[in-house]
Amino acid sequence: MNRLSKKRAAAWEAVISDLQKSVGDTNEAIETFNETSESLWSELEEAICKFNDGRSTAYALLEESKTEYETARDEAKTLAEEYTADMENFADEKSDRWQESERGEAYRSDFIGEWQNVDIKELDLEGPEEVTCDQPEPLNEIDNAADDLEELPTEFEF
Repeated sequence: MNRLSKKRAAAWEAVISDLQKSVGDTNEAIETFNETSESLWSELEEAICKFNDGRSTAYALLEESKTEYETARDEAKTLAEEYTADMENFADEKSDRWQESERGEAYRSDFIGEWQNVDIKELDLEGPEEVTCDQPEPLNEIDNAADDLEELPTEFEF
């Protein structure tokens, strides 16, 4: 075959035309997609900022509560140490016989021991990490493949 028949040339032209139209439509869709993505990204950034700000505000209130807790915990710890010392003094003032008795040993190991081993937990709270995310890259328009197809020869010349 030295050349495309009229029918094939017409079919080829129709394919190129359809391809050009679909490239145009696709590039329009890509542009719409990118515009929508940009708009949604702005909304997402705003929501992330609002989220981070809200968490920071809430954490500031938590910090106040944490400070109150730590003050109360320190007071409880001081009182527990004071009471334990008073209990030790009480036991020391008792007779040797009482201290060596079952009751005296139980008093020291059980009653005083519980007070000495009380564990008032510290709060281990760290500030909130900020939420972040990276903006995705926009899509690039596609090349018009029809341009290359139009360059194809439709007949053989020698």
